[in-house]
Amino acid sequence: MADLGGRRLKLAIPDQDGGLHLLCERVWPNQPSVAALDELGQQLTEHGGPLWLSSSRPAAVAALQSTAAIAPHLRVVTAAQVPIARNTTGTGSDRLLAALAGSERAQGACLIADLGTAWTLDCVDAQRVFRGGAIGPGLRVQIDALAAACPHLDAPAGADQESIPNSTASAVRAGTLLALAQALSGLADQWQASTGSGPRFLTGGDAAQLAPVLGPDWLCAEHLVLHGLMIAAEQLQ
Repeated sequence: MADLGGRRLKLAIPDQDGGLHLLCERVWPNQPSVAALDELGQQLTEHGGPLWLSSSRPAAVAALQSTAAIAPHLRVVTAAQVPIARNTTGTGSDRLLAALAGSERAQGACLIADLGTAWTLDCVDAQRVFRGGAIGPGLRVQIDALAAACPHLDAPAGADQESIPNSTASAVRAGTLLALAQALSGLADQWQASTGSGPRFLTGGDAAQLAPVLGPDWLCAEHLVLHGLMIAAEQLQ
């Protein structure tokens, strides 16, 4: 299983308990080096079987498809192939796969916040229909963009969630991390009023940073895209 996100490639294989074992996670450019492609090809040869891939990066996928050692193993799962009902258009396979895994765990309605290069917050209703959601710039993108535009500002630093920031560093933290947490919570409250109550899942690289701020109503669920890919692959084989 491979989840090729905005910046990183994650590889995993199913384990004996029906879960996933993460093999590696690395930064992956659109045009990776020959050495990186050769290494990936060697991994695939050692493990055998197909490489089920989800990605919203066409250039990066094309590089994999043009590599002789990788192409025979590659099975790109498109949005149309993800086995979840939906009433949206243009939704990427990554969002649908995370929603598929979330709805399987919830056995019904749920919200999925995937916090990576971009953050997404998506809804599945009680009938397990994907209803759509929101996309915004991820935490690191926000911090890097602010630093580039305003290099005189301090980097974000600790402040209690309930206190009013009294330093530049804590104000930047409030305007990025805390503001993102408030946005997620506010949208979640609004949307669950119409889709029905259910668990709120956190996944993605920044989930650990947001979890303490969001509180116990949000459940950390690692690698939901990969889990959804495993579910989809079982039906597509």
